[in-house]
Amino acid sequence: GGWVPGTSGTDVPAGTGIKIRPGSTIVLQVHYNSTEGTSETDSTSLELMLEDTVAKEAHQMGWLNPQWLSGSMPIAAGDANAKHSFSFSPVTALKLLNATTASEVTVYGAGLHMHQLGKSGKLELTRENGDKECLLQIDDWDFNWQGDYSFGEPMVFRGGDQLAIECAWDNSPENQPTVDGTPLPPKNVNWGEGTADEMCLGTFYWTE
Repeated sequence: GGWVPGTSGTDVPAGTGIKIRPGSTIVLQVHYNSTEGTSETDSTSLELMLEDTVAKEAHQMGWLNPQWLSGSMPIAAGDANAKHSFSFSPVTALKLLNATTASEVTVYGAGLHMHQLGKSGKLELTRENGDKECLLQIDDWDFNWQGDYSFGEPMVFRGGDQLAIECAWDNSPENQPTVDGTPLPPKNVNWGEGTADEMCLGTFYWTE
């Protein structure tokens, strides 16, 4: 699971849940932006809804090009329309990760995550017969208004389907973060966990 700016608490689909084994430790990683403003006391808290059993064990899957993690997602300084995309079979990926042996999985919702230079993003499924289905499309990205989106009806991902993610960023001088009211100069940006870095990360919540 995770939290990003703009996300409120949500309930997972009825009858599903992510297993936490007895004795497990939950590690909460928190990122802070200290480039402006005054220091404040951390009021972070975590609230979970717990059930002894559920009908279907669920999982959260991140979706990205693994090569981006090693610096192959460059966003050049001054580029107002930088784009990167990636497509692969989600069922094949889950099998490679030993997350399932099923030939299809049920997906209940999806999310997208970028940082402050984000411009737009989408997740699109291409069926084996070539038909395309939009999972999520955000044409006007807002870093401060993120979240996961539940589908009206669950979707089934099959072995021959391809899931594509595409993100676009505006790294022009006019779209830079400000520090004490002054825009920062554009710089080359790549994948990273800092707010001044960037990401192109999709997520989906699934069961067998």
